[in-house]
Amino acid sequence: MIAFELAAACAEGTTLVTPNNRLARTLVARHDAAMARSGHRTWNAARALPWVAQARAVCRDADPGAAGPALGRIDATLEAAERLIAGGGRPAQMAVGLLHSTMVFAATEQVGRDGDED
Repeated sequence: MIAFELAAACAEGTTLVTPNNRLARTLVARHDAAMARSGHRTWNAARALPWVAQARAVCRDADPGAAGPALGRIDATLEAAERLIAGGGRPAQMAVGLLHSTMVFAATEQVGRDGDED
């Protein structure tokens, strides 16, 4: 298990990656409450994103080069999984397969050869 000081990480501007939106919102709210209880009048906002949102943000590289098509496929698949998860129920459970497929895309996509872009 990795142990770290949550308050210090938030104060340093670390983006926390969580499994879902609810935990992300909870961590931000708890950080804000702790800062207010400590008497702070202002503080750096905590940043927390569900890991699917974090992965989608990575796919939106402004200059992806040869990886652009692969990042587009990964982002589209993550977006579909996100919609299924938001709907809940059995489809949300099945979205795990889509999430795993994005890992396959990322691990097996051939981007250029010998440093050259195709």
